[in-house]
Amino acid sequence: MLGTRLKGSGYQVISAQDGIQAVAMAHKEQPDLIILDVKMPAQDGYAVFENLKMCNSSATRRII
Repeated sequence: MLGTRLKGSGYQVISAQDGIQAVAMAHKEQPDLIILDVKMPAQDGYAVFENLKMCNSSATRRII
C-alpha cells in the first residue's frame, strides 16, 4: 500500500521479499531511503539494520 502511494507520487520504489534480499538490494541500489518492516522472513528489520551498520553502509543513515 505504501509503495503504491509513493509510486503514484513519482518516486521509484523497489521492494525485497525478505531481509537477506533487502541487504543485497541496499548494497546494490544505494537507495535514498529504506523503509524496513520489523517482521520480515529470513532476517527481520532489526537484523537488516545491524547487517547494514556492520558493513558501514551509508544506507543506515536513512532508514525508517
